[in-house]
Amino acid sequence: MLAKFWNKFTIPFLKNMGRMNNPTAPPVVVVLGATGTGKTKLSIELAQKFNGEVVNADSLQVYKGLDIITNKVTKEEMAMVPHHLIDFLEPLTPITVVDFRNRALKVIQDIFQRNKMPVIVGGTHYYIEALLWEFLIDADKTASDTFLFQQDKMQKENQIETESSQVNVDTVFSKPIFMSSFKDVPSDVLYNILMEVDPEAAQVLHPNDRRKVIRILQIIQRNNGTKYSDLIKDQHSKTGGSNLSGPLRYPKTVIFWTHTEPDILNKRLDDRVDEMLRQGLLKELTDFHTNYASSRVSSGFKPDYTEGIFQAIGFKEFHSYLVQEEKNEKLLEKSILEMKVQTRRYAKKQMKWIRNRLLEAHNRIIPPLFQVNTSHPENWVVDVRDKAFQIMERIIADDILPHDLQPVSQTQTKVIDRKRVRRCDICNKVCAGQEQWEAHVQSKGHRALKKTGI
Repeated sequence: MLAKFWNKFTIPFLKNMGRMNNPTAPPVVVVLGATGTGKTKLSIELAQKFNGEVVNADSLQVYKGLDIITNKVTKEEMAMVPHHLIDFLEPLTPITVVDFRNRALKVIQDIFQRNKMPVIVGGTHYYIEALLWEFLIDADKTASDTFLFQQDKMQKENQIETESSQVNVDTVFSKPIFMSSFKDVPSDVLYNILMEVDPEAAQVLHPNDRRKVIRILQIIQRNNGTKYSDLIKDQHSKTGGSNLSGPLRYPKTVIFWTHTEPDILNKRLDDRVDEMLRQGLLKELTDFHTNYASSRVSSGFKPDYTEGIFQAIGFKEFHSYLVQEEKNEKLLEKSILEMKVQTRRYAKKQMKWIRNRLLEAHNRIIPPLFQVNTSHPENWVVDVRDKAFQIMERIIADDILPHDLQPVSQTQTKVIDRKRVRRCDICNKVCAGQEQWEAHVQSKGHRALKKTGI
């Protein structure tokens, strides 16, 4: 079954990659999972064993320094195998998923040309998704998002504003669209503009999701007025496309999902925060805040802690403590507790992505996905390393996988409409998706208002 799947897509893939003369070319290997589940360790072991090179897919580990807060792979670990796209950007340099994808595709191409195996690893799953599947926005269709964000930042610092009363379809599309251009424009005004130019696209967004609304308006503008919904339909109509994306970019792909039991993972993540503090987390954050504030003031601007890396876990939780001249121990304890809570919450969010975008993505072609249990470090060799090695050896040799090494099958859960936005006129509440709608209509508040007829 696995061989048939690959054979169906491998020939056109090899043609595109210029690799027809090398039918034994290695697959793309992906190691994903929640934070704290051992992704780094497994990726290095796979790269060492199968002549691979690691491609980082963590949105924070691309930045120089900040080694503790980002839980960055150590210098010793990086010395074991070649690593790419890690520790190469200044911390305040903006980078988008499009920027990352464009850089990473070139790196992967280079790894293939040297007949080595790319091992993509990270917890920023939408980075990985942008690499594995073809999406709407490609390098030849849009300008550099880094440039756009730099222009966006410039506009904000120059305090360029657009009055809400002046915003309509004509004014929105009369000049390049930036997030900060409409910072004082209510979200519902922007949403109504999207409803006017592309009602089908607007109907799957929450009216308050201004980032996505503006992003779609940007895409419409850069595609000469073509509706976003039409662009999506065109993408999905391609062979192998789905309601989530276009076809697989690398059909010969293997995914390893490092999974740790929730109770064990929560304890592990709490312990990791404590270890970060012992390693010098507070000094790292203090030095970074101090240097940033100093550079902003010397440039004539006030420090802005509301965007970019300052919204990452660890920065925002400790912000109030760090900006105080006299340190408050109770505030420090609160910051530590909040960081632990947010880290556990982030792990749950990562798990939700795996469930929604892989396990329950029924009409999407998913590469073979293998779960390895990383709950017990003392059993790592048997439960994780050796299992992954056996799977890779059979895949590379194009052998049939035994029953105990089969990939995880997509769940047979009911396919529901996760996107459609509905408004409850009784409660004046907007619900995004079928699940939220069903939960709302069953809520006590809704039933009470419906009963009274108010």
